[in-house]
Amino acid sequence: MSVNHSYYCLDWSRIPEINEEGSFDFLFDLMEEEEMPGWISEVAFGKQIDGYFFSSWVGLMEFKDWFDLARPSMDPAITESFAALFQDVGLLMNDDFAFVPIMKDILFEDDWLLAAIPPDEVGNIISRANEIDLCALVPVFQAALDRHPSDLIESGELVRDWLVALKEGLTAVEERRFGIILGTA
Repeated sequence: MSVNHSYYCLDWSRIPEINEEGSFDFLFDLMEEEEMPGWISEVAFGKQIDGYFFSSWVGLMEFKDWFDLARPSMDPAITESFAALFQDVGLLMNDDFAFVPIMKDILFEDDWLLAAIPPDEVGNIISRANEIDLCALVPVFQAALDRHPSDLIESGELVRDWLVALKEGLTAVEERRFGIILGTA
């Protein structure tokens, strides 16, 4: 059995109710329904890249292994901001192979929950993503791939597309003035 990420866009005004409940059990029931209520939905990441890159822990572990190998020879002006961004949204593990994304406003612990990103943080993440030079990102990652080939990451363009798809999903969340919860199943 593999573990997967699930990103949900959530009306942050519901957080007090969720905190009072002290669990996500009622949300799980809603998430299983064919049509969720308008205050919760899956994050619609862009179609520039397969959804596997947002959900699969196996893929994210493989990316972390490759990135750890390739990163020392890569331009830190690109890799530092990229790594910090991807860690904050739960797409890059830390050195202990743990996800430590942004966690705010949820006042109870839940084994399912990995991240709680309030609406203002979603906007901050988008701003940080917009600061990454996509034209510079591609050759930096492509050169690293030329030195350290990867079965998962086929090109610098794929990494660019991953970032663009992330920004597209975050922008859709921000437009609704919602936050994000990230869970694992």
